[in-house]
Amino acid sequence: MEPTEQGQRRHWIRIFGRMGAAAFVIPAAKLASSLPLDVREEAAVQFLALGGVFWPVFIGLIMGSAIFSISLARRFVGPMDRLRIFCSGLADGDLSSRVRLRSSDELHPLSVLINHSLDRLEGGLLEVREHQIEAQDRLEAALEGLRSEGAPDRQTLEQLEEAVKRTRQLAEVLGRFQLSDPGGASDVGERA
Repeated sequence: MEPTEQGQRRHWIRIFGRMGAAAFVIPAAKLASSLPLDVREEAAVQFLALGGVFWPVFIGLIMGSAIFSISLARRFVGPMDRLRIFCSGLADGDLSSRVRLRSSDELHPLSVLINHSLDRLEGGLLEVREHQIEAQDRLEAALEGLRSEGAPDRQTLEQLEEAVKRTRQLAEVLGRFQLSDPGGASDVGERA
């Protein structure tokens, strides 16, 4: 909500509050004064009539405010809970899930940015995983070929063994992340 909108709402609340209070001031002043008894009786009747109108309106306004507050809170609490669940999975290395919020939710633009970022990150990691698997397969095949041919030089074998070891370590690091299947990402929350 913009500050100007909030200021306008406060302005109107003050005006209606003063009008409501002003309606009670005149009869209350007549009741407290030393005016003739019939004028004070008329003020008392007017005061009671205002009270009969004021309290139902006041209770209605409070109930309306409560309903409005609950609906406004749901627009934040539900999305925040879905973001909490999503972030919990993300902290566990799950890059396959996405945040899905209703387009009317206040945090929807944030979920779009998060999902876009994860798409790019996951795409990069999937590409790294593909290259790692390919490199490991080629290195293992080359190492086996050299071993089977006979007397390869010891330094070459050690370098290839080290390269295979490094690609396995890379596979372990990539294994810490749960990435999407090529079919698509899993969702957290509702679709827009």
